[in-house]
Amino acid sequence: MFRARNDASVESKATMAIADFVHCCGLPFSVVDGIHFERLIETFRDLPRSYIPPTRKKIAGDLLDLNYDLKMKKYMLALQKDADVFGLSFYGDGATVRRMPLLNILAAGVHETAAVLDIVDCSQHIQSGGIKDAKYISQLFRPWMEKLDPLKSVTDLVLFDGASKCVARLFCL
Repeated sequence: MFRARNDASVESKATMAIADFVHCCGLPFSVVDGIHFERLIETFRDLPRSYIPPTRKKIAGDLLDLNYDLKMKKYMLALQKDADVFGLSFYGDGATVRRMPLLNILAAGVHETAAVLDIVDCSQHIQSGGIKDAKYISQLFRPWMEKLDPLKSVTDLVLFDGASKCVARLFCL
């Protein structure tokens, strides 16, 4: 196994490589303070010199799908854990990003306060003359609520921030 020499020049090169990577890729400087970055550095310490990083196609394909599946499984378990005691909350927000109408569907439980369940592209609905009103939003939320709370016994709260048309009727899911 490859072990780097433990001297100041190797540490300086590693520090500069990290800074250069962050700067050149336009990443937020705070990325180096996160748990994911810490895990990356820890993992790299034990790699053999022969290690070859995954290609961008693998990262954007198989590994993205695997990461999504693992995250969703983690979210589902965390949200349902102790939900019978503490309940579940669903919340969301509409957004338009570069003329793309989106709807964020999130959930919270005692062990997971911000699970991103879905980000819905509402373009087709809007193009066909629809609006992001309470009826449309409830149709998007309902499958997630039924999946996480099939007996309709643990959902305490459903909140949505945005259009004034949503305020009065969304609570009637």
